[in-house]
Amino acid sequence: MHWYRQDRPEIAVRILEISSESELGISALGFAPTVSKSANTSREIECEIYLDPSTDPFLTQHLFRGRPLLPIVAIAEMFLQVSMAQQLFPSSSKTRLNQLRIVNGLKFLDNEPKRVRVLLQKNAKGFEAKLVHSFYDSRGKLMDDRRVIAQATICSTDGSSCPAKIVSDPSADWHGVEYPGPEMIIYHGSPFRCLSEVQHVEGGMVAKLHVKSERELGGNRQGLWLTPMGVIDSSLFACGVLAWTHDPSLAAIPQGIESITIQGACSLGEQLLACIEMKSFEKSKAEFDIEIRNQAGGRVASLLGFQTTLVSHNLG
Repeated sequence: MHWYRQDRPEIAVRILEISSESELGISALGFAPTVSKSANTSREIECEIYLDPSTDPFLTQHLFRGRPLLPIVAIAEMFLQVSMAQQLFPSSSKTRLNQLRIVNGLKFLDNEPKRVRVLLQKNAKGFEAKLVHSFYDSRGKLMDDRRVIAQATICSTDGSSCPAKIVSDPSADWHGVEYPGPEMIIYHGSPFRCLSEVQHVEGGMVAKLHVKSERELGGNRQGLWLTPMGVIDSSLFACGVLAWTHDPSLAAIPQGIESITIQGACSLGEQLLACIEMKSFEKSKAEFDIEIRNQAGGRVASLLGFQTTLVSHNLG
């Protein structure tokens, strides 16, 4: 039931690959997506998922300005789980998510559970996927029944990836990482804290990651998790650390990922290295490429084109 088992299929985002498993039922998946509307003349499929900001650790331990915010790694996981549950492609093929984008971040202003839906519609390239929810104004009036949280295109592929250019420097010092508290603009709790040390190298940074169980993020939810959410999120957090070294007044907020490829398995408690290249750093945005490797040098994951918006740490 763990993503890092040697017999798990490969997974990726815009090359978010996963071998189809037609025998896997919806109840076996962590988010347990439920079909609320089957394909009709518009070829649309709708699956619903309930999120609880008071019990789901991937929400209670991921805060933006003091309130739970749905992380991009959980959105990728939802798209993957629905794709697998709906058996969108033949069992012999692999699946990818193209150009994963955050459109309107889902922030929980109270502790009430929310119903979100994944909408799938057939197109020439595969399936257009949108994560939506019902949006109400402060008076409780429904303003948009399909407010888009994130979107991507799901299609089949053979997959490929390019290695990052950054490597660890044996002569460079390692520095411990201190995670900010909940009073800061972004807060990552214990399940997301896989990052321990960083090393500054020319053109970027190398980060040490420790694999945790996905159960820490899944909480009371039973079932299979298809991506290493904690490890991926911690590599994204390391990009924020790199941005902070360029300007300590700024925080990096995820906006999208062009390509994430899971290329190898790893074990609970294993130490990994994330080699991060800063592709660009401007006044209000930054972009990174990430390659995660095991201690033997084997590639575990590649994340290309991670795009962030840079905002002030000031809560005011």
